[in-house]
Amino acid sequence: MEASTGYAVAIGEALVDLIEDRDHTSLRPMPGGSPLNVAVGAARLGTQVEFFGSFGRDGFARRLREFLTANGVGINGSIECEVPTSLAVTTFDGAEPSFAFYGTPPSYGLLQTRHLDMSLLNSAMVVHAGSIGLLESPMYSAAMSAFSVEGPVRTLDPNVRLSMIDDLEAFRDSMETLFRMVDVVKLSIQDARALYQGRAGVVAEQIARFGPRVVIVTLGGGGLLATVDGSTLRIPGRIVDAIDTTGAGDACMAAVIAEIVRRGWPADTKAWEAVLKFAVDVSACTCCAPGGATAMPTRQDVIERFASSRSYQGGG
Repeated sequence: MEASTGYAVAIGEALVDLIEDRDHTSLRPMPGGSPLNVAVGAARLGTQVEFFGSFGRDGFARRLREFLTANGVGINGSIECEVPTSLAVTTFDGAEPSFAFYGTPPSYGLLQTRHLDMSLLNSAMVVHAGSIGLLESPMYSAAMSAFSVEGPVRTLDPNVRLSMIDDLEAFRDSMETLFRMVDVVKLSIQDARALYQGRAGVVAEQIARFGPRVVIVTLGGGGLLATVDGSTLRIPGRIVDAIDTTGAGDACMAAVIAEIVRRGWPADTKAWEAVLKFAVDVSACTCCAPGGATAMPTRQDVIERFASSRSYQGGG
């Protein structure tokens, strides 16, 4: 199948990550937010992407918009609001990040259904939403409306942040509503345990019963597990010298989206296996550089690092 001229839409938060340096003495401002990471990751893999979100009106917000456009991500579906840009402070225990979020009202959660550019949504090949933006009722309602559009493949990453959730049962209910609307769910093993307290395979099957054809559970350095139309696939991880794992899960999601836009919905489990191997490779590359969005690799980066030792659908 030839490369597609289609595009993806990513809906959710854009914020500033204040990332702790390795000596724990200073913080560096970096562009962040899971859907922003996904949008940039897919764009760097050669996919046309439109970002739907809400921005403040300060210097941080201006730099976020400039970063997205510099990476080829469209922002015509986004809005600006008279609020300061929200901040996520990222600290580390080794390569593993911990997050704390600041800013009220959250600049990233103010997109409403009435702001949605329906012409962009109606023609998209993939519509993605996820993460902490969905904790805000305007953004959650906007995501539901976007997922109600017929035609695009719909993908979701819950990205569970327990420190931000007051009522886990209510949050679980809200996610299960979205599970019923989407085609692909991607979540980390930590997300899976927070939602259902089970092993990766059990949780994947549980979520699949709500209707998604594909459920992906990332396992950190262990690769990933996925249920695909009732079959279970296990993709081993790559051994790399991890510097920062901040954007690894988002890179996985970005790769899946990029391959769907590039080639269409994978025809069978063998085709899905190739897509998921590519996603693991993209994720591993991301861990080799600091930051989230700034660490997302190009397709050529992935080919140069891994193609000699594993053939995958994304390598052509």
